[in-house]
Amino acid sequence: NGGNCATGASGSAGSGGSGIVVLRYTVTPPAAILTFSNTGSFVVPANVSQVDYLVIAGGGGGGGQIGGGGGAGGYLTGTGYPVGSNSVISVVIGAGGVGGRGSDSGGGSNGSNSIFATIVARGGGCGGGSSATGSINGLGMSGGSGGGENWGQPVASYGLGTSGQGNNGGRGTGGSPRKAGGGGGAGAVGGDANGPANS
Repeated sequence: NGGNCATGASGSAGSGGSGIVVLRYTVTPPAAILTFSNTGSFVVPANVSQVDYLVIAGGGGGGGQIGGGGGAGGYLTGTGYPVGSNSVISVVIGAGGVGGRGSDSGGGSNGSNSIFATIVARGGGCGGGSSATGSINGLGMSGGSGGGENWGQPVASYGLGTSGQGNNGGRGTGGSPRKAGGGGGAGAVGGDANGPANS
């Protein structure tokens, strides 16, 4: 949460998407579904003692100029989470990370965490950025899912995913041709620029 990915000399990257929290509970059938797309509070209805949940953090921003893809926000889901009837529970929705800007070597950031009660989904790691001239300016950052590494890294520098929430980012080519790795996702590791996904 809040880590920086350096960017290259030109070319802006996409920002990560915002997180979300979805709650499902039953007082009397049918079940009610409540979706939070902004930070707020969940007031537990009377006679509700547990909820099912889906908590997704903000995604990481992509790296600038032949940079790696941003990692997905952490993904957590479960059933039967105990809550107190009539209690108030804080809900925090994580924002997506800023995409790398070609004109700013310090731009780009991880996504922010999404939180429901004690459940914390970790923000996605931003992708590593690289300059148009091939100098190494950024690594893929770790997060819910890791960011992909830039094209110019001689050793593995993709971001790591958080166990139970996401997967690692992908590898770049490490040279010519100039291709960067993809960001990790909840269901799979990020694609490698040279072929199979990195595990």
